[in-house]
Amino acid sequence: MTQGYLLIANGEEYAKMLQTYIIPTIRYWDTTRPITVLTTNPECFDPTLYSTIVYDPLPIKEKYLHLRPSKYFLLGTMPKLLIFDLSPYDETMYLDADILCMKNINDLWTRCTETGKQMVLSGTSDANNRAPVTWHWDTIDEVIDSLGFNVPRINGGFQYWRKTDDFIKTVDPYLLDPATYKIKPWFRDGYVDEIFISIYLGLKGIHPEQDECSKPPNPNSIQTYRTDYYEAGDFPLFHIFQKQYLDQYMELFHKRNPPK
Repeated sequence: MTQGYLLIANGEEYAKMLQTYIIPTIRYWDTTRPITVLTTNPECFDPTLYSTIVYDPLPIKEKYLHLRPSKYFLLGTMPKLLIFDLSPYDETMYLDADILCMKNINDLWTRCTETGKQMVLSGTSDANNRAPVTWHWDTIDEVIDSLGFNVPRINGGFQYWRKTDDFIKTVDPYLLDPATYKIKPWFRDGYVDEIFISIYLGLKGIHPEQDECSKPPNPNSIQTYRTDYYEAGDFPLFHIFQKQYLDQYMELFHKRNPPK
């Protein structure tokens, strides 16, 4: 069984972010599992350190032209959906470029594999795997009614999955015709990946791991989501939405984890 990381870097800015933040914090704990990068800029990655999958957004743009695909849809949303089927590993871990691994990531691998789930993501759902009514801009009930089945709330910054080849085939009907299912294009002028991942989870009956945004909050959440600088918390992953705080969090990482 092979295990590895599959990351995304479309553009030189994100390639630099990966190599400045998330990759060093992964490699602090884990020097053996390989790293693959899906990227429009393979020249940014040393082939002796990383394998790459070259991403070409033009065929994606043509396929979904009727959705008037935004730059974010082409370079952010679709790569995060395509990686599930493209991973070369039996077990894969994905992390956003603005995540720092604050604790031993080997423990997180163990935690994920021991769930026995096809996919592990953090989020919220009730006993019937239904998202809170406030998700998807307070419209998730409309989406669920249109779909005809429940979907959970998820955050796509961290993902673990066992090898699959049916992800895009499963979600593509909803990608091709999102309006029919009341899916909103309200994030950076386009559709966001999380709602389509949650559709896959709903169809497969996979519940997310309860996170710190659940009610009540889960103190053992996989990740914390920050829009400010926040030293407290004992979460394995710090997901930093405001990139101006990344350097402060990197200092916190070094403070908590001295050089080996």
